Amino acid sequence: MDNSAALSSELTCMRNLFALILVLGYTTSCNFMPLSISDANKASDFNLMLYRLDEDQDVSQINLYDYRGSTVIVNFWAIWCMPCRREMPILQEISDELNDRGLVVIGINSGLEKDSYNEEIVEFLNYMNINYLVGYGDSESKIEQDYSIVGLPSTFIIDSEGNIRYRWLGEWKKEAFYNAVVSVLDN
Repeated sequence: MDNSAALSSELTCMRNLFALILVLGYTTSCNFMPLSISDANKASDFNLMLYRLDEDQDVSQINLYDYRGSTVIVNFWAIWCMPCRREMPILQEISDELNDRGLVVIGINSGLEKDSYNEEIVEFLNYMNINYLVGYGDSESKIEQDYSIVGLPSTFIIDSEGNIRYRWLGEWKKEAFYNAVVSVLDN
């Protein structure tokens, strides 16, 4: 092999190694970030249009402020996001288990499918047996901007006074997430 081919091969290996280091650094940094309680960490209020999961559903819109007094999980997701799809059944389990303790789970679709009768989304939610609140912001909504969403999934745990206590970018581990939710419910 001549020198230029060897140098090119070495540079390619170094580039790949650098990319791997970046990916590993990112994935190992994806964890819960407990936040101090301050005005800077107040959850931004939002209106959310709900997907119509059945004909008997009488609520079509919610407001985060309506859940003040409850611990709220806000999870940003999209149908094409595989980690989001893995989290949803776990969120449903946690919702079912801790609902009686005042936990509310809200899923916010950050994808492009934003109308309440979107068949693909409604079929997907029904297939996944998701019955916690799931919706989307209207065309003028700035929910993703208000919560500084830069990737999916993104999850926030908001205490009963409206403070963001934890935030997570990326897929979380069930045990750590569950423990964080319970710690906020217990305080």
